[in-house]
Amino acid sequence: MAVPSPLPPRNGVNATRLRLPASGWPTAQDYVLHRFGHVDPEGIRARFARGEVVAADGTALTPTTPLGVHDDLWYYRDVPDETPLPVTHTLLHRDEHLVVIHKPHFLPTTPGGRFVQETALVRLRNELGLDDLVPLHRLDRATAGVVMFSANPATRGAYHLLFERRAVAKTYEAVVLLPEAPDDGARGPGAPTDPVLGRFPLTVRSRIRKDKGVLRSVVEEIPPAASGRRAGAPVRTRRSNRPH
Repeated sequence: MAVPSPLPPRNGVNATRLRLPASGWPTAQDYVLHRFGHVDPEGIRARFARGEVVAADGTALTPTTPLGVHDDLWYYRDVPDETPLPVTHTLLHRDEHLVVIHKPHFLPTTPGGRFVQETALVRLRNELGLDDLVPLHRLDRATAGVVMFSANPATRGAYHLLFERRAVAKTYEAVVLLPEAPDDGARGPGAPTDPVLGRFPLTVRSRIRKDKGVLRSVVEEIPPAASGRRAGAPVRTRRSNRPH
C-alpha cells in the first residue's frame, strides 16, 4: 500500500519520498548527504536548516535528527526551467471523477527524466487546480491518443479495477512505410509474393508478456499471415524468448 505524502503537490509536482535505513549514519542529514551530497551538498543542508524536509507525520527533520527515528522523509526537488513544448493537449471530458484528454505526440504523460512541468499530468494539475489528479494509464511520449485521469480518490479504485480486469480496450494505429510491390513483369513467373502487401486495411497484433518472478519481458508475435483478421478472431501465436 502506498504511503501518503505529508506534503501536497507543489506547482503540480509531487514531493519526493526517500526511504531511510535504520542505522549506519549519525543523522538523517548525514545519510542524505551520503546519497546525494555529490549533487548539491549546500542545498541539502539548507533544506534541513529551513525545515523543508519532513517525516510521514509532517514533522520537520532538523540537521541533528538521529537516523532511525523515522522510516521515510519527504522533500521538494528543485525543478529546472523547461522550454515549453510546442504541442497542446485537448480536453475531451471532465466531471467529478474523470478528466479525459487527447495527448499530442511528444508530450510525456507523467514526469520523468528532463520532462517535469512539460508533461500532461503536471500541465493538467496546474491548469485545472486538481492536485489529486493521477493517470489511469499511460501513453509513450511519441504516441498521441486518449488518456484518462482520475480526479476523485474515492472512486479511483473502481477505474483501476476495470484496467486490471481488461475491461478497457485500447486500439493503436500506426503509419508505416511498406516496400513497393514490383509489377508482375518485374517479379517474373514463380517469384515469391509478400503476404502483407496489398492487404488493406491491415491489422498487425503483438503483445508484451511479463512472467511473474522473471526480471524481463518478452514479445509474443502474431505472424503476418494472421494480419487482417477481424478483431478478436483466434490466431495461433509463437512465443519468443527474445528479451524486450
